[in-house]
Amino acid sequence: MMRNIESSVSVPDSQLLTKTSRYSSHSVNFGFRLASPSSSSIVLSGALSVIMLMIFKVYISALKLVRSMSNMRAKNHDIVIPDANTEITINALVAVDFGTAGQRCMALSTIVFVRNSKPWEEKLLERAKVLKVSAGTEPNADLGLVISKKVHGSTFHKQATQ
Repeated sequence: MMRNIESSVSVPDSQLLTKTSRYSSHSVNFGFRLASPSSSSIVLSGALSVIMLMIFKVYISALKLVRSMSNMRAKNHDIVIPDANTEITINALVAVDFGTAGQRCMALSTIVFVRNSKPWEEKLLERAKVLKVSAGTEPNADLGLVISKKVHGSTFHKQATQ
């Protein structure tokens, strides 16, 4: 199915765009597909365990090294184009940036603004300054507490050591 979608939007065979899960049958053959002679580089994003599995499959199955970039451990990216709806985009960015309750896998760590970032930065800062941090059960809370003791320890340890 993925190959059919790529063919319909003219993605060359050498530029395979896919999303995998370590539990999906697709990921089992992922490394072997990347071992194709036409694959000269890869970009992987996801959990550390999944990335390590994919890198292992690519390098070992291919018996060759390919140029790679691994955005692991929650390096999620967003691209904001100049004609994006300002209100909708700011709301979405604030929700993803600050509303993840300490879950790195959902957090947005990088925003790429096409052309000019200044107006967006100012609006994001304005919106972030008025967020209300409170218990998640409070009706007026914009941000609740982190969702587990493990996340709490990790979050506060990082802040204390910075």
